[in-house]
Amino acid sequence: MINKIYNFWTKNAILGVLSIIFWFIVTPGMPEIRLINFIVLLELLTLLLCQLAVYIHYKSPVTYKINVGKDDTINSVEQHSLIAANSRIYQAVHLFVGLIVVGVYFLSSI
Repeated sequence: MINKIYNFWTKNAILGVLSIIFWFIVTPGMPEIRLINFIVLLELLTLLLCQLAVYIHYKSPVTYKINVGKDDTINSVEQHSLIAANSRIYQAVHLFVGLIVVGVYFLSSI
């Protein structure tokens, strides 16, 4: 249990440290490089949101019972459905963040 918590926090801490590096330390004067740094930061934050969404989805008792079934073991069909659900979560979060960026861009240009 402690090993799982340690792995979860180290994985998220690495993303957080990379986000801080790209946001605070690497701020060059060229607008193109600043845009690339902003895109990398946005992608890191999106990955953090994806991990949070996947964690919430799989730790819910309702979805756990749906994903695993009555026998509490994961067979190949259930494993395929978990992978498909995981990929759809990642796609949805990336689409959501992309739409937010486009919305903020259009609102800032008005």
